[in-house]
Parts: sequence; structure tokens; C-alpha cells
Amino acid sequence: MIQKFNSFQWRKVQILSATFFCITLALVACKKKETMVGKDAFDANGLLNSNAVDTFQLKTYTIEEDSVVTKDQLHALLGAYNDPKFGTVDASFYTQISLDNPGSTTFGVNPIVDSIVLSLQYTGYYGENDAQTFEVYELDDDLSAVSDSIYYSFTSKNVKPTNLVFPGKETITPQPSVKSVVGNDTLAAQLRIPLKNSLATYLMDGVGLGNFATQDLFHQYFKGIYVKVSNPNPPSGQGAVYYFSLSAINSKLTIYYKNDLISKTFSFLMNGTSVDFNHVNFNRTGKPFDNLINNPALGNTEFYAQSFTSRAVVEMSGISNIPKNSIIQKAQLILPVTHYTNNLLYPSLQLNVGTRISADNDTIFSRGNWVYDDNQKAYIIDLRLHVQQVVSQIIANRGVFLRPTYFNSTTERIIFNGSESVNKKKPKLVVTYTNY
Repeated sequence: MIQKFNSFQWRKVQILSATFFCITLALVACKKKETMVGKDAFDANGLLNSNAVDTFQLKTYTIEEDSVVTKDQLHALLGAYNDPKFGTVDASFYTQISLDNPGSTTFGVNPIVDSIVLSLQYTGYYGENDAQTFEVYELDDDLSAVSDSIYYSFTSKNVKPTNLVFPGKETITPQPSVKSVVGNDTLAAQLRIPLKNSLATYLMDGVGLGNFATQDLFHQYFKGIYVKVSNPNPPSGQGAVYYFSLSAINSKLTIYYKNDLISKTFSFLMNGTSVDFNHVNFNRTGKPFDNLINNPALGNTEFYAQSFTSRAVVEMSGISNIPKNSIIQKAQLILPVTHYTNNLLYPSLQLNVGTRISADNDTIFSRGNWVYDDNQKAYIIDLRLHVQQVVSQIIANRGVFLRPTYFNSTTERIIFNGSESVNKKKPKLVVTYTNY
């Protein structure tokens, strides 16, 4: 799934470094072939040799972003980890709970509650799979489904004061790779958080009050839940943020009860009729990312991009010196990253690349998504079209902007090697062109 770029307000721009890359410019010889196709496109005899340029000056830096929209994203985020480079990430989410079939609910006469469980189906995780302590609260504010209602990563809603998690069941070691056994059924891996029976009783009482007649009435009666962890600052290198699909069949709030000694269940859903959004806090104080912001010269060693917070930028001012009458045959930007195979804080599997449309417009025009090459430990980015448009003066040369593709719904980050990296592989741009 490719995520569209959104237009964000940038809170702060910091130049991280001015680095130097080698750009290899190779003149491609053209051999005339006996074919009528494209015969009159250009005169092969008019091809001229170009002057060789072997070094261009480039800049790398980071722009911080805010006002990142997190409503109804691909993943609901929950958990905390402490990245040695970037600091702590603490993720939580708000969501409505919805009826599967409004208007036809009955729990029978004198139902007896056995338990109530919040289940969340995993779609992945980021970090070390350590035990975390979970909390669940009832919302005291409405969530709006109106299309122009915007929720950001910093948005908060009022909640009622009581933690709804069953006492003694708060701390859980998630198992995102292990299927869950519920009764006699083996189901997709899911986080299962036991809640207090009093919540089940309160929800069931809503039937007699007429609050199950329509979805709107139910949402007025029970506005939704806020799910978080109470361990927002784990030790360095520990913790994880877990990804969940709230629209999955196993993501639901289930009441287990008896009626006339017969065991029954009733489930509330968090599907397409429910509004949800992620809330994410970052604390980078004293970490290399914070040091890099305060001391741009450190960017010669490495520079960063992180979901929700920042893009890495590579400016290539020298490509403007390629003759205007050139045809760009190849322009490949190779960006090695710092990553150790066993480190679960992996670089984003997909990188989104774009360029700014105009100097006074924050909108980024996408240059595509590029898959991380684990064999080369690098992103290999085809910039042929971008360089051609710069050379042809169709667009201004404002550099390229790099960020995780799923910027609004993961907590991934990338550590790019700088030109003075202690690692063997360093960034480079290889351009091949013909001028005529």
C-alpha cells in the first residue's frame, strides 16, 4: 500500500551538514542504427562531447515536521521503546467502539458476566519484544466522523479517571508472532487485555436504556476508549511499539457471559464505522539526534529521518551545471545506512522520495517509493526524471526529501551514512548523460 504525501507545516528547519559526494559523469556514445523509428527525433551527428565534472558540493540536513495527521491510519500504534540514537517513542491510540448490528441486541434475562477482553490483532512491531504495562480508559470526549475533523499525532482527548484493565493483568509480554488460542479456536496473533467486569455490566445496561438502537445513540452512551502504556521511558535499547489493525476480524471488545447457564459472547467492533487516531510522544533530550540538531557538523558522519518527526534532505546543487542540452540516461542515488542485522530497529522497508514544488510551498511532490536493499544495506534511488527536469529547467533544483513511506502510521527511523562515515560504504550519486 502506497501512502500519499500530506501537506504539513514545518516547525523547524535545521541544516545538519554540508557533505561532498562524488558524481561520476559518463558520456554515452550513440551508434546510429538502420531504423525508421525516431528517424527525425534528433541528429546523431550533432552530438557533442561534454566537459567532465567529477565533484559536486551537496548538503544534507533534516527538517522537522509537526501537524502530522493520524486519523484512521493503516496501523494503530501502542507501546514504548528507547532508541539509543533517537530517544524514546511513546505511542497510544484513541478509538470508538461500534455495534455490529444496531437495534437487535439482547442479553436475555439476568445475564451473568464472566469476563470482558479487549483483543487487538497484530500487524507487526518495531523494537525489542519486552513486557509492557497497559492501561485502558473510557473516553469523556466525542470522536467525530465528519470528514473535515482532523486529528494529529499531538491531539489528546479527555478520558475518565478509572483504569479499566483488570487488576493484576496489566503487564503483558506481547507475542506478535504466535497464534492465539481462544477456547477451542486457534486465531491470528493478537494482544488480549482483560478488563474489569464492571465495564461489561455498564455496556449491557445500555440495552435497557435504548442506547443500542442506533450507532449514534451507542456512541453517545459509550464514546470509546483510550489505550496506552504506563512505561513511557524504558531503558535504552529496550521496548517496542506494536502495530495493530483495528478493522481486522480479531480486533474487538468481547463480553463473555452466561444466560440460563449457557455460555455466550457479545462483541463490539472497531471497524470502518469507528473513528480512531494515534497519539505519539517523542523525547530526544541528550540523544545523538538532539546533539546533531545542536551541532550540524556531526551530520558529516550520519544524518536521520524518522516517522512523524522529520525528513532527511539531500541537496545536489551541482546538477544544475550539467548542460541544458543534455539527455540524462541514468541518475542513481545510493544511500547506505547504518544497520546491524540483528538490530530490530531496522531501517524502513520503503523510503518515500520527493521534491518541494516551490520555494514558498511546503507541499512535497512525490518521486516514488523505493525498497530497502538489505544485501547492499542501502536505498538505490532512480533520480533520472528528477535530474532531467532540473537540467531542462522544468523544475527548480531544491533537492530531494526522504522519509519512511508509512510516515503517519509506523515508528520507523533511518540512519543514513554521511560522507565521512566510519563505515566502508558512503553515499554517492552516479549520473550518465548525453548532450547534443
